[in-house]
Amino acid sequence: MMRAGVFLAVVERLLFVAGGVLLGTFLYHRIEAELFEREQTRRLEEVRAYLENEEETSDEAAVDVDSDRADEEESLPGGIEILGRITAPRIGLSAVIIDSVEPPQLDLAVGHFPETPLFGEGGNVALAGHRDFHFAPLRRLTLGDTMIVTTVASEYYYVVDSLTVVDPSAVHVLDATEKPRLTLVTCYPFDYVGPAPHRFIVRASEIPKPFPGASPPEESRSGSASARASHESSLPGGFSADARSVSARSGSR
Repeated sequence: MMRAGVFLAVVERLLFVAGGVLLGTFLYHRIEAELFEREQTRRLEEVRAYLENEEETSDEAAVDVDSDRADEEESLPGGIEILGRITAPRIGLSAVIIDSVEPPQLDLAVGHFPETPLFGEGGNVALAGHRDFHFAPLRRLTLGDTMIVTTVASEYYYVVDSLTVVDPSAVHVLDATEKPRLTLVTCYPFDYVGPAPHRFIVRASEIPKPFPGASPPEESRSGSASARASHESSLPGGFSADARSVSARSGSR
């Protein structure tokens, strides 16, 4: 009995230490990502402010922007480039976008699928993010919501027109499109423990940038109650199913 008690006490302490290590690792990565987000957002805003306020020739401005972007690349592991920032005001989404969907970098920011176009090039721009971190707010997204992508050069506005759940093996959602679109990929269900069995796909169409002082796009394009009701399907969370699927190539979180 005494030996059994000692053994259980040792196991209890080992589990406590293991839990502390896991919690510490989790907190370390979250703090690292938060600091990364703040620093890269600050740098993006500084470059944008410079371009808006300085009265220099376009050639001189372009040289300075290239210099800033080169500095940014040096600050990231593997020379990953900062592309901009994505926000969805209604749901509180705000995240830096990097040009990679590899797991180590995806822990720091939202990733751009390199095989899809960049912002401003037209076609289908695709991004990936973790369901338990940067893309966690997507669970509250609805049809008609507005998303904004801010880059050094411009701002791009998108309105959500499709929310689907697919299997994790096909790639059709990354296919090229004629009109400018934005596709977001994350794992699903959001609260699933372990590798998620599906992918949650957000599709949005690019819309004109609103004039200064105009009402936010979601106020005028938020979708009627009947449209939202028709979108609620048999899948948990009211999302429609798709027989095809997507391989996020960005981990299973």
